[in-house]
This record gives sequence, C-alpha cells and structure tokens, in this order.
Amino acid sequence: MNNVWILWFIIDDCKARHCPLCVTFVDVRKAFDTVSTESVLQAAERIGFPPGMAMYMRRLYGGVFAQIRVGRTLGSLIHPCRGVRQGDPLSPLLFWAVMHWVLSRLDDRLRLGLGDGVSVNQLAFADDVALVSTTTMGMTRLLSELEDGMREVRLETNPAKSASLRILVSQGTRRWFCHPEPYLTLGGT
Repeated sequence: MNNVWILWFIIDDCKARHCPLCVTFVDVRKAFDTVSTESVLQAAERIGFPPGMAMYMRRLYGGVFAQIRVGRTLGSLIHPCRGVRQGDPLSPLLFWAVMHWVLSRLDDRLRLGLGDGVSVNQLAFADDVALVSTTTMGMTRLLSELEDGMREVRLETNPAKSASLRILVSQGTRRWFCHPEPYLTLGGT
C-alpha cells in the first residue's frame, strides 16, 4: 500500500511542479515459478542470510529431484533449477531478495527526488514493477536495465500485462497531457 501512496505523491508532485512524468508498469511473467534457483541462493547470501541458513538453503534447493510416473513407467530423475518453493513461507522473502538485487542495479542518476533526501526510480509490487522517470530517454534506459537484470536471473517481462503512461507539459499553457505515441519496447514488442 505504501508504494501506491508514493506513486500518488510522485504524480501529484510532478503535476504541481509542471514536470513531465513517465511511469511504466512491468509485469514479470510467471515470476515465482521461473526465477533461477541459483539466483535465489545468491540473493539470500547477498541480503545477509547467516552461513548456516545459506547452507540449509543450498541443500534445500540443490538437493531436490523429481520423477514422473505414467502408469507403471517411471521417468528419469529431474533436477528442477527454477522457481521458489510453493507454500514455503520463506519463498516471498527469497523472491523479494532476487528482485531487490535486480532493482538495485538500476541507474541511480535517474531517480526522482521526493524531498528530505528521498528519491526513487522504481516501486516493486510483488511480481510487478513500476518504473518512474521524468524523461523518455530515462525511462527507456531504466526499462532496458530492468530487462537486462531480469534476464540474468532468468525472469521475463510480460508485455501483454505491462503498460506505460507518458505525461508531458504543454509549453504554452503549462498543462499536463497524456502523450499517446508509443516510445518503449518490452520483450521486443
């Protein structure tokens, strides 16, 4: 809920200052099912899991095998290397750690100031991300960096469930207006 209020504040503040604003909502395709297991383990270590807990996580995620039985025929062993464990209360934290890692690599120079030294260029909503910038070039760069970071942890964007909003300021009247022309690509679309 905090991110909704922050986004509302950003929109209100940019409107009051007659400042352009670009917001892009990016959906992560099947996020919890497709994140790389190795990325999950590295992210857990990165956020400071104690060595014993990190070792436990490596055994928990690394020692999993499955077999599929069809009738009386048992298939070969499968070693899952993607996804967080469903139903595990630790899974949301682990996925958050991966997304934090990806988002922390976005260019800090492209942040919007909110006052009191606070600035943002993204807001995370579980498996969705809202990127914010005051320029189309900044938004293009943030989106490219997000896609690159997600690719490294084997996550993909879902262009069909993503959207962008570009609000510009009319030079003569200093009024806001939504610019309808597309300017971004996501996942090649």
